[in-house]
Amino acid sequence: MSRLLTALVTAAFGVGILAVGPNATQPSRAAGWGYIAVENVLEAHDLGVVRPGPLAWDAAARALVVVDRATGGARLVGPQGRVLGNAARAEAPRVGRLTARDAASGHRYALDTSSGAIIETDRSGAIVSRRSVADLQLRGVAGMAVAPTADTTDATDAVSLYVSVADAVDDGSATGPAVLELALAAPAVSAALAAVPENDGQLVKTIDTSAWNPFSPDPSGIAYVGPLAKLVVSDGEVDEDNINNYPYHGTNVWLADPVTGAADGNMDTTSALPSNKEPVGAAYDPVRDELYLSKDGSSSRVWVYSRDGEDFEQVRTVLLSNFGSGDAEGIAFGNNTLYIADGSNKEVWVIGAGNDGVVATGDDQLLTHFDTASLGLNDPEGIAVHPVTGNLWILSRKDGEGILETTPDGTPVSITNLAFPHDNPGGLELAPSSSTLDDAGVLSAWIVERGEDNNNDPDENDGKIYEVRIQAGGPPPPPPPPGGNLLENGDFEAGPLGSAPAGWTTNPRFTTSNAEVNGGAFSGRHEATDGAGYTVEQRVDVTSGQQYSFDAWANWVGGTDKFSVIIKLQWRTANRALTTVTLAKVNKPSGPGWNEYSVTGLTAPAGATIARVFMKVSSLNTTVYVDDIVFAAEP
Repeated sequence: MSRLLTALVTAAFGVGILAVGPNATQPSRAAGWGYIAVENVLEAHDLGVVRPGPLAWDAAARALVVVDRATGGARLVGPQGRVLGNAARAEAPRVGRLTARDAASGHRYALDTSSGAIIETDRSGAIVSRRSVADLQLRGVAGMAVAPTADTTDATDAVSLYVSVADAVDDGSATGPAVLELALAAPAVSAALAAVPENDGQLVKTIDTSAWNPFSPDPSGIAYVGPLAKLVVSDGEVDEDNINNYPYHGTNVWLADPVTGAADGNMDTTSALPSNKEPVGAAYDPVRDELYLSKDGSSSRVWVYSRDGEDFEQVRTVLLSNFGSGDAEGIAFGNNTLYIADGSNKEVWVIGAGNDGVVATGDDQLLTHFDTASLGLNDPEGIAVHPVTGNLWILSRKDGEGILETTPDGTPVSITNLAFPHDNPGGLELAPSSSTLDDAGVLSAWIVERGEDNNNDPDENDGKIYEVRIQAGGPPPPPPPPGGNLLENGDFEAGPLGSAPAGWTTNPRFTTSNAEVNGGAFSGRHEATDGAGYTVEQRVDVTSGQQYSFDAWANWVGGTDKFSVIIKLQWRTANRALTTVTLAKVNKPSGPGWNEYSVTGLTAPAGATIARVFMKVSSLNTTVYVDDIVFAAEP
């Protein structure tokens, strides 16, 4: 077994307030910064460990060796999270320097806690790249290892950096104790996206699954059963609360009325054999009148249930690993075909019936599969089939990636941006609108959202269902002339006081205030006491090649809890994100009162027509004021 020197770092590292970009008033990033992003989160409880510690890659076992600092034992874990057994104590990696080595290239990766970066060096010790991990807020880092990627569709020599943590932030949400897979190379993006039209997903209705009796804290899958005119909602994590403060109440599947939002607990998928303790995906076959439920992870499986009124009885089941799928986060059914959204592999798998003409039996056939990362979706979570066009609609959990429409073979058709705050979206279904004002043929996108994960907060109960109306977007208007602020109500003087600031997307924790101002009569206030994480944004039109500047003021009123308010700029085409720049990061005061953040020389890259300026808030238990936010074209 190859041994990698690893180390225990018991405290989180912090980087204070950081502004980055060309000519930033605070120190800019040094040359040579490379790509890094969270690919997968292997949660500690799924690995059978309490406190993930030192890591190593066992090439013979094709597994990570993960030491449990709580017990001293070690587990053998496949890159996708499948537990393969225990490692002998003598084989466990030792505590040493916090580094990891790529055996193929000879490059070494080390965590520099002072700068919040992963430093890559070559065989001679020369620095090859610096990768900022400040936004990930890594805490309690205890091990690192270079190992093959979890994506089985990647090249056989593709590797990722695996890091064990006590906690981190993945796309605005806390991970809890886990092993993170960090990608070291950005995926190639398909040129076909350049011609794809972009739509707006407008929020029509919200249903709080947390208010159901029994409640659903983490809804994961959703399907529409036409004969009942009801939504089937599955919860892949409600049973995990059995070890926390909420005892499992014996229901993980509900039937919900899309008009009233009322729901009845309908099923416990843990009671039958083989047991399904994580019903994360749901789909319905209207021809055979059957319900499909899936389990995610490395042992992905689909269960099929026949319907008798509002009751469902298990009739068959099939392992999805037979077809290459490693993580069935979402499923959809149409034209006697099963579609799987695979989160680990960033892939859609298309499975058809064999000689018996029935899907989910032993002779099923893999018809095709296609990659979603190249289409801008790095964590496909939900999937649905349009009942008229037969096209697939694929929802990403990642912030800003939205819903991608494709043909069944993966050709992109449209992109829908979710124009409202959301957190950890999951399953997706296309079903009739709940509004009596709509024609009978109007479809809405129905999305379930887990919100805060119960690994981070065992008392969380914040599940939701969103009904979303898809509105086609027209050609963008030309950008304003240089000099003026492109942001609407960047000075927050338009109010209204105590409500969501005009021009910005809404969140109840972001309001107009007059308590602390930098200029004028009002400012924007971020305020929470529940560790909230959310995003508010604006999108403006820009010109490729034009230079822009940014300026903003922030004032933190104090407190000891860790939090962050990060202001970012994302350059976009009409269809996809191009690149994202961090403009300012507030996570502790650099001085009393208001502090300024300025960046100049921001050049819109080739193809950019839209700038998305957004504030990403994480773990907020305090009050932060912002004011006089300006994004303008330079003369």
